[in-house]
Amino acid sequence: MENETRSHHSYSYKEVINAFAIFHNPFGKDIFCVALELELRLQWIELPQNIGEDINLIDVASMILSDDGARCHALKFSPDTSLARIPYKVKLAAPHGLMNLSVFYTDLKSNTTIQHLKGGHTWFINDVAWACGGDMLASVSDDCCCVVWDLNAASGDENVGRFRLSSEGTAVMSHPTDSNLVIVAEKKGAIQIFNLRTKESTRLIQTPTGPLTSIDWHLRGEKVLLLAALAGGSTYIWDVGNPSRPLNAKKIHDTDGIDVRFRKNCADIMIASVGKPGKTLYVVRNQSNEILLTFSMNYYGGVAWYPNSNYIALAAGKHLHFWKIPQSSTK
Repeated sequence: MENETRSHHSYSYKEVINAFAIFHNPFGKDIFCVALELELRLQWIELPQNIGEDINLIDVASMILSDDGARCHALKFSPDTSLARIPYKVKLAAPHGLMNLSVFYTDLKSNTTIQHLKGGHTWFINDVAWACGGDMLASVSDDCCCVVWDLNAASGDENVGRFRLSSEGTAVMSHPTDSNLVIVAEKKGAIQIFNLRTKESTRLIQTPTGPLTSIDWHLRGEKVLLLAALAGGSTYIWDVGNPSRPLNAKKIHDTDGIDVRFRKNCADIMIASVGKPGKTLYVVRNQSNEILLTFSMNYYGGVAWYPNSNYIALAAGKHLHFWKIPQSSTK
C-alpha cells in the first residue's frame, strides 16, 4: 500500500473536534462521542464495507460540557458502559478546561447526570483512565500527581488517594489484563504501574529520550504484553515481561511526539503516531518499517484504531477522517 494523503471516508462537523472516543458494541451499532466547543455529542456509527461509500453517523444524544468555554481535551468510555439492552448505560470521563474533571452518565434518551470531581489537581489535567471495572478513575496532571477517584465513595469525597510523580504526568491507561492497575507515563521518561486498590506502585521502564508524551499497549497472545511509548519523536516497544531494553526503536518525528496507538487484535503489529513539526500522522508497519500512511493537519483532535476493524480514525479540525489499513499478506 502506498502512502495515502486523502482519507477513504470523512465526516464534517460545524465546529472543531477537540477529542473523540469510540465504544465497540458487540450487540449492534457502535457508539461514538465527539467533544465539540460546548457539548459532548453521542452518535451511532456504522462503517461502510467498501472504500468510497458514505460513513453513517446518527445523532442520538447531546450533553452540555460547560458554560465557560472550557474545552474538553480527552474522552474515555467506562468499561461498564452497556448497550446490550434498553435502558442503555453510557458512562464517560472528560477532563475539560484547566483542572475540571467530570463523569457523564446517560441512557441516550432523557436521563443524563454529571458527576463533577473536585479538589484533586492543582494544574492542567492531561489524561484519565478507568480501573476496577468502572468504579475507579485515575487522572494525571502537570502538577506531578496521579489522583485516584472512587466514584462510589460512601463519604461523598471521591478523591481517595494520590501518587506523587517525579515529573509531569502526561498519559495514563488502563491495564489490559488486571482492572486494578493503571500504567502512567511521566514527561521525563518514567513509566510506572499503580495498583489503585492497594496504592502500591512499580517503576517499570525509563525511556532513553524525552519528553515522553504518550503510551499504549498491545496484547500478543495470552501472555505477552507489549508497551509502546512516544518520546522525543521516537517510538519504542517493550515486552513488559522483560523490560530491560526495548524490542524496537524508531525515529519517526523530527522533534516531539503527541500520541501513539497500537493496532489491537492484530498479529501484524502496526503503530500510529502523531508528532511534530506541525502535526503529522504516520502509520508504520513494525516488522518491515513500511510507512503505510502520512497525513498532515493544522489542528489535531485525536487518533484511534477503530475496534475490531481495519480502520483508523483521525480528528483534524472540523473533519473526522477514516482510512482502511490492510494487514500484511505475508506471515
